[in-house]
Amino acid sequence: MSTQPVYRLMLCAALAALTLCACASPGGTPPPLDRSAAGALSATSVLDPTWQSPALPTDPAQEEATPARVVVQAPDQALLLISPDARAELLASPGFEVLPGAAPSGADLPLFVLAPLESRRTAPVYEVRGGDLLPVEYIQGEQITGLAIGPADGSGMARIAWGTLSGGDPIASRLLTAYTNGTDIRLLREVASSEELTELIPLHWSDDGRVLYYAERAAGPGGYRLFEGYTAFHAYDLAASSSRLLLPSGLLEGAVMCLDSLAPGAGRIAHHCEGVGVIDLAGGASTAIQFPAEIQPGQVGSIHFSPDGGRLAFAAALGRGDDLSTEQGWVLVSDGLSGTARVVAASLSGSYYEVLGWLDDETLALQLWSTVDTMHSVWAVPAAGGDLVFLYAGRAVAILR
Repeated sequence: MSTQPVYRLMLCAALAALTLCACASPGGTPPPLDRSAAGALSATSVLDPTWQSPALPTDPAQEEATPARVVVQAPDQALLLISPDARAELLASPGFEVLPGAAPSGADLPLFVLAPLESRRTAPVYEVRGGDLLPVEYIQGEQITGLAIGPADGSGMARIAWGTLSGGDPIASRLLTAYTNGTDIRLLREVASSEELTELIPLHWSDDGRVLYYAERAAGPGGYRLFEGYTAFHAYDLAASSSRLLLPSGLLEGAVMCLDSLAPGAGRIAHHCEGVGVIDLAGGASTAIQFPAEIQPGQVGSIHFSPDGGRLAFAAALGRGDDLSTEQGWVLVSDGLSGTARVVAASLSGSYYEVLGWLDDETLALQLWSTVDTMHSVWAVPAAGGDLVFLYAGRAVAILR
């Protein structure tokens, strides 16, 4: 998940540049809302700067099994869990802004969130449990680059992985893991350099919890950049205590900040290095996705494989940066891993979309960023195209599966 558009010179500055969000539909016009439940939103409350997230009633009908849901931080800083049909559950009210990069996993596991340096109270990471935010004392660092929680192992405990970045000379980036109760802390990898800023970012664990997939991100060119990306993907085998580079040598030489995601099973990589493409890691074969003739984007990113790994969803934008009021974006979905993608959503001027991920086989979660104010919002759209569904005011923190 990327931050809202800023002129980035360093990755650390980009993370610190996140701002508190309010909400509107594309172009700043509030979406029509009609909710009859107690504590319902209205178009007026969305635009009211004093608006407080409602304490939503407990409804057994809302506890049915649902697809993946989105954790959103509302304008009043409340954390809410939003289902694809826009039903909301209040998780906690931290009283400060949290960064994208929460580490969700199964419903029986806790949710962890990151606190930016300027908002920290006692720790950089907090566990959301029972409506409270509990400091995670065993995770420390000047900057936490990301979190990932794996499934419970034979002991019944789950592992959490985190990355740290510390300043000074040299700049040091570390990748660590521990059980979520703070035991068995291990340093998996460390990179130190006096010349180059490199982040190690945990992404997700294998289904059996034995392999941690993580990314490496080097400082890229500055300027107006709407979409983030990675420089390399790695897999760390806990049993073997070894890490291996997933992208074969000779493919995508010089790739900086343009790798996007791993397919389920980690057999393919999606990227936007020179257009949108997919690389098969087994044989090195590469395929490309074309844009429809009616759009000519200047930037592209936030590429996500579908749950079955057979399609791509991604965002594109004009991306010129000379006049933020004319920025515009699109969301596209491919029918396979090659050929021409089709547009399933388009923003109005002064905004663009980021694809957060797939909520199920046929539904995408989207972040709408405004480039003219801080009125951001979270939406869902069918992967086949159709009506956008307004989910909530604010900024997505994570997708909880």
